[in-house]
Amino acid sequence: MKIALVYSRFTVYSGIQINIQDYANELSKKGYEVYVLGQKIDKKLYTFNKYVKLIEIGGPISFNPLHWITLGLIRRKFLNILKIINPDIVISHNFPANFFCTERNKKKTFTHIFYCHEPYLYFYDKIYYSNLPPLLRIISWILRLFFKKYDYKSVKKADAIMCNSKFIEKKILRSYSEKSTIQYPVLNMDNIKKNPFNIFEELNIENSTPIIFVLGLSHNMKGVAELFYIFKKILDKIPETLLLIGGHIINDNRRIIYRLIKELNIPKENLILYGFINKGILGSFYANATLTFYTAIGEGFGQIPLESMKNGTPVIAFNYGGPTETIIDNKIGFLIEVGNLQQFAEKAIELIQNKNLRKRFSKKCLAHIQKNFSFKKAISNFEEIIKNVHFKS
Repeated sequence: MKIALVYSRFTVYSGIQINIQDYANELSKKGYEVYVLGQKIDKKLYTFNKYVKLIEIGGPISFNPLHWITLGLIRRKFLNILKIINPDIVISHNFPANFFCTERNKKKTFTHIFYCHEPYLYFYDKIYYSNLPPLLRIISWILRLFFKKYDYKSVKKADAIMCNSKFIEKKILRSYSEKSTIQYPVLNMDNIKKNPFNIFEELNIENSTPIIFVLGLSHNMKGVAELFYIFKKILDKIPETLLLIGGHIINDNRRIIYRLIKELNIPKENLILYGFINKGILGSFYANATLTFYTAIGEGFGQIPLESMKNGTPVIAFNYGGPTETIIDNKIGFLIEVGNLQQFAEKAIELIQNKNLRKRFSKKCLAHIQKNFSFKKAISNFEEIIKNVHFKS
């Protein structure tokens, strides 16, 4: 059986693309003929096994305005490749991948499953696009005007819809008036584990330093301002605390960071912007951190809390969106009312100062992940869903 996994680009190391990588690798091991299609696939970031066939379509990617101007040409290239591959099942991830696949499947030559990680933010999330910088707000308005209809029609024509959480299931119902099947995008976290890499030596800090770890400030709903106001409150009580931020930071978030460092008088020695963290050492960052903060607001699922708990580090997040489905409040971490920065800081201070509570949470974190978020179970469930849809369509 041929399976094609389709996404627009693999140029930033983040959840959706890692999900495709891990599932493609596992499905190919099970004997499926697996193809991964994208406009650009960065093979330095992503590791596909030798059985997965990678196909780059080319053309400007979505962050480039030319992408939208040349979308018709890009669409034709995707259609031609899908025609040549002639897959049995196509799984598209988000817009415009779903649009390309629906266009190719007018004659129902394959089973098309749309895996929605989030209804396209520029189309459906008013809070998101209303808070964009002025130029991006104008661009998002243009995109809604010309392209939202294609996303909507594509979703309606898909043979089935999968989603990554109960939170997104409700969003899909509101945005498309369609039901969906929940498939948590659990990743293969076996390679994200503690190793001999010494982050204290790497960062040139004392082993006793409390570390708050944050990863991936990649868009404007990651709660950057909230993060720094919370951190300031913690510093007032525990001045030796270090805020360690890894991963990609968009320019708008970087500007917020530099502005708040000055406004809040945060000492430079209490903040490290580490940049990209190789997955081979990522586990050591999680495992050696005192806490992981997840200040994203309205995230559909959120892989970071799972990775942190897999390494025994408790997570504090806002009580909204994906984290409510992965973190058990007051058992393995804390869920904080959105906007209650004082409570967020107080719970962090409590965990930093109470080593026994941290150890208890840590132990329960590991058991929780093993029981409820096993990659093996996730793959088995994913395989069952796509087979059921294929043989019924």
